Amino acid sequence: NGHSIGTKRNPGGTCYDLSGLYLKVLEDLWEVDSGLNGDIKYISIDLSKAPGELTEGEKSAISYIFAKAHDKKCLQLSYEELIEQGYLKGDKPYYFEDGILFSIIDSMNAEEQYNGLRVIKFDAQKWRSGLGAYIFTDCTASWPQQGTWSDYNVGAHAIS
Repeated sequence: NGHSIGTKRNPGGTCYDLSGLYLKVLEDLWEVDSGLNGDIKYISIDLSKAPGELTEGEKSAISYIFAKAHDKKCLQLSYEELIEQGYLKGDKPYYFEDGILFSIIDSMNAEEQYNGLRVIKFDAQKWRSGLGAYIFTDCTASWPQQGTWSDYNVGAHAIS
């Protein structure tokens, strides 16, 4: 089919098994600075800017599985949508009183190839307020030989 290792695609054209990788990233973020997770009802997950061309179905599945794993209500709203729909309290700076926002954002804007391996780069963060956030910056995931995205490296941790 003309594809070498590291370029396998789902039928819809998206990268294969990024869902598993992103669930791992979200779980790792959940574990760090766990005080941010206290007393919440909602988990909102914004994958609209995540690299890898996830389908809407994949985004929904990742969000639902992760929220369900932590027994929270699942939202798929961005920061702006949370403001528009009245979930955030306060008046600039806002805060998410009864929830937490997770987002994964492409930090490269283009796929790069290293020795024929596909690489994606992203930042991942959980946010509750301007003073309550934890960010993995400059994360890199590369396609291993066995064909699924299984692990990633975090460039740096940032706390606000």
